[in-house]
Amino acid sequence: MSANPVRVSKRPVYVRCNDYTNTFLPYLSSKHLKHLKLQFMGMTDEGVHLKLVSDSIPDINGRQVFVSPKAVQFKKNERKYMKCERQSDSIIPVPRKFPLVFVRDHIPIIEIVPLRFGTGLFHGDFKNVLQSEYHRRISLCAFNDNAEQFEYHGCNPGKPMGAGGGNACSRPFQHLCHAIGIPTGPFHSLDQKWPIRLANSTERQYLTAKTIINVAFHRMMELLLMHPEKTVVYYSAEYENDNIGLGIFAGSVGIDVVEWITKKLKNLPKDFQKFWIKHYQKHGTIPQAPPKNHEDNYKMVMEARYTPIPDNSCPVQYSF
Repeated sequence: MSANPVRVSKRPVYVRCNDYTNTFLPYLSSKHLKHLKLQFMGMTDEGVHLKLVSDSIPDINGRQVFVSPKAVQFKKNERKYMKCERQSDSIIPVPRKFPLVFVRDHIPIIEIVPLRFGTGLFHGDFKNVLQSEYHRRISLCAFNDNAEQFEYHGCNPGKPMGAGGGNACSRPFQHLCHAIGIPTGPFHSLDQKWPIRLANSTERQYLTAKTIINVAFHRMMELLLMHPEKTVVYYSAEYENDNIGLGIFAGSVGIDVVEWITKKLKNLPKDFQKFWIKHYQKHGTIPQAPPKNHEDNYKMVMEARYTPIPDNSCPVQYSF
């Protein structure tokens, strides 16, 4: 936080438009313009986010639109609250960054959902979950991965990989950003050292299992940041509690490893909110959902033995 934080108005911020007629004729007729108020909602890569407010025209009240930054005028007393670059006294062409209070509503709320094989949603089978186009779009399947495959994906995020046993059946969807591996090693304890090459490194280094798991969750937050349409994270849980289920790795992974991964999953919603805010404070833009991947085809991925799976040309570039 800054030593001298900017005072932010607690009331809604309303703005004026340089050319109401050309900007809003697609939404309403010219006779309604005098009844229109424009509430500032934030700034994204699409432009200035406004909400149309009109008590006399219920059809447009609450409608949200994006307009060019050059079309927006802030009142003099409102400009005091904006950290912006200006080209004149009245027009703010390209806002650099707005106070966080104006964009908090854009932070996705992440839900962590444990699945138990044979019960609940799609019988808890990640392969069945990923058959649904709707669930592929809104969710992320966090599967148990081995350290070698985790290393390969971090260095080659756009490359397809083969399916594994258990919930690693979702691995072919990892390069399409619908699944992500959490390395369980197999690590006997959190303090165990393991040779691994991270995404930003050219050689292997010995890191503790705890550090590698933390890197995995950092990658997960980077993926969720770049795909704000994904607000649900599924993971495989044991039947008697919410700890991660090990399946084929049962007995070879330390209990402290299991508990740490479970704790990181439970804390992910709060950790992601902090991660999102940190990104906004650094870059000043709100992440937008990428265009739908035309190669995101369930049947093609599942029949990979017959049809080569294409690379993803726009994968998430992990920092670790």
